[in-house]
Amino acid sequence: MTGLHDGTGRMQVPTRPGAEIDFTSDGYVLGNDTANPLQGRYRVTPTGFVVTDVAIGGVGSAGSDPVRDRIEAAVDSMFIAPSSTLTQPPPTVEVTAVLTGTSLTLHRAGTTLTLTRHGTEPPFGHPTPTATRTG
Repeated sequence: MTGLHDGTGRMQVPTRPGAEIDFTSDGYVLGNDTANPLQGRYRVTPTGFVVTDVAIGGVGSAGSDPVRDRIEAAVDSMFIAPSSTLTQPPPTVEVTAVLTGTSLTLHRAGTTLTLTRHGTEPPFGHPTPTATRTG
């Protein structure tokens, strides 16, 4: 992730601590908000994608780094939406996406993220074959 624009303004995202969002060819979206791993299923729409079946780690942060807190909130907003009740399924998250060359811009709920492609993700949950020796 290289850029962030939210209610506080624009900022360049530092390379460390390594926030990212990845998409697999078999329909998973994976994230790292710098403190928690996130994953969900995505479905492409005419304007971007919809995220469902989200799981997120529960580490959190101490709240002592405002830059990191903004990054965490921005990445998380692309996966989850606040729910007013615990008895209903979580709301579906709809993200607008624009791909220009190797730059992907995601927008949702007043937050815009800019990501740069660094490679191709293998299918999630499908291990890469490795050589084995017997005998």
